[in-house]
Amino acid sequence: MNAAPRLGVCSWSLQPSSPAELVAKLREIGVDACQLALDPLREGAWKLAETRDALRAAGIEIRSGMMGTHGEDYSTLDTIRVTGGVRPTEHWAKNLAIAHEDARIAAELGLPLVTFHAGFLPHERNDPERAVLLERLRTVVDIYAERGVNVAFETGQEDADTLLAFLADLGRPRAGVNFDPANMLLYDMGEPVSALEKLAPHVRQVHIKDAVRTKVKGQWGAEVRVGTGEVAWDKFFAVLARRGVRVDLMIEREAGDQRVADIKAARALVAKLTPAPRTIGVGVIGLGFMGRTHINAFAAANAAGFANKLVAVCDKSPERRAGRASAAGNIATGGAGEQLFDPREVRGYEVAAQLFADPAVELVSICTHTSTHVELAKAALEAGKHVLLEKPVALDSASIEQLLEVARRSKGLCMPAMCIRFWPAWAWLKRAIASGEYGAVKSAVFRRLGSRPQWAADFYANNTASGGALFDLHVHDVDFATWCLGAPRFVSAAGSEEHVSALYHYENGPQHVVVEGGWDHSPGWSFKMAYTVVFERATADYEFARAHELVLARDGASTPVALDTHSGYDGEVRHLLSALASGSRELDATLEDALLHTRVIEAERKSLGVRQPVMVRR
Repeated sequence: MNAAPRLGVCSWSLQPSSPAELVAKLREIGVDACQLALDPLREGAWKLAETRDALRAAGIEIRSGMMGTHGEDYSTLDTIRVTGGVRPTEHWAKNLAIAHEDARIAAELGLPLVTFHAGFLPHERNDPERAVLLERLRTVVDIYAERGVNVAFETGQEDADTLLAFLADLGRPRAGVNFDPANMLLYDMGEPVSALEKLAPHVRQVHIKDAVRTKVKGQWGAEVRVGTGEVAWDKFFAVLARRGVRVDLMIEREAGDQRVADIKAARALVAKLTPAPRTIGVGVIGLGFMGRTHINAFAAANAAGFANKLVAVCDKSPERRAGRASAAGNIATGGAGEQLFDPREVRGYEVAAQLFADPAVELVSICTHTSTHVELAKAALEAGKHVLLEKPVALDSASIEQLLEVARRSKGLCMPAMCIRFWPAWAWLKRAIASGEYGAVKSAVFRRLGSRPQWAADFYANNTASGGALFDLHVHDVDFATWCLGAPRFVSAAGSEEHVSALYHYENGPQHVVVEGGWDHSPGWSFKMAYTVVFERATADYEFARAHELVLARDGASTPVALDTHSGYDGEVRHLLSALASGSRELDATLEDALLHTRVIEAERKSLGVRQPVMVRR
């Protein structure tokens, strides 16, 4: 969602007979947002214009819609298994018509999201109904996509692993998850918090609902007032914060005769466990391409609910301190001359020490030339700041070891900005490798190729200062390979610091891992980043800027994989802000990681010189 997340109520929970009654109950509860059941609008019981105008006049925003499917019977688990969602063939034509009409209504209301129950999704890949359901769900997602609306499937009718596999096979980026922790208990489909950990990257909205699990296998659990059931809400919200899931929270209550009172209690619990995020003051040092990229990522994060504010910048250039952007990079994040910030609201410093002394600055992004990284980061940490440090951290492991000593005794966090770890396609690959869903990795090839950067040309032309493609470009894939597969025992590298291909040798790991990086292509050549990973039971193939960037081949077919649309720059910023907001010191990129991948690159550089395999220092 573009706007900051909101707390609201599912309209059907209040059993309103009219838009006016819905408004009255929402006001009594004290919320200004809702998820709206679309059935009354589609069936003509409520008039669309009247509903929209009544809620708008009351200052209540409709944040999403709910599509009901035809013929559902919730009498027992067995009846809903047969009748739920789009699974019943006898109701498919009717449900298809419902999807078309609800998509039209959602678009007219300007809704970004509609949720619904897909129906029980078969776990076994050889189940003949699985292919049928996949095709039907693709059709429904595409109907909404044509209207610019995203969809999210309700959790609960299948376990998290089954839903994850379905999303992967579905291949529709506009499809995600409406996470309902109570449904996991009602359907006896797993523990909600662990399920949320797995599904977090795909969550588009959360239902705040509670339940107790059944004591009789095959029977329903029981829905209860939020806070009195088996959902561990403190742990649940901790996962949302740590994983950076910033989505709307919609309170749902489908049982009991004290709906308003129960929803008020749920609202109070949410307020207690999710206090308003503290706005983190950000300072950026170095306003070249990467400085601009960080500023834009922080602004986008703030709009998405990751509370922060740019309060200070530092650069030698008066023009940059006035907020005017410099040239673009190999992955565009804005144009030269763009006004990045209002200099009347952001203090500009010429010297980094002045920014470190600014008490409003809590988090410092260091986006300067590589040779300054370690000393600036040490000074920032010693000044009590948190640090986001651009890559490469340094061109030698000894310098990183010095920074590590300071960081380990500092109260502040220091995170290297390894953005590729947070790019959706690479984050997907990390999860696929870690979960073992497709078996062990047999082969992995990573490629990152381009022409020498044209911005800061003097710096990038000097390999002593920049480290050449080996350290400045190739570092991304070295880092990712070691993060996923561990450090190789030794490496064999061919080429030069301008274009290297390295073969990684593992004692107990994949037998074929190649990491290639270079910027010796002629100017104007299109930047490429790609990977091909062969698992025991599938092959994942990714190429940046391809129509279907990530494709998964298995079981005789190749299908596109649904990915989030944010960049790795967005992801790294939101991850660090989430850690700071929650008080966590657990980061998905650490200085220890930077030390490890730097030692691997040092071994590659030595191998280039001696033209033989080189052991990686541990």
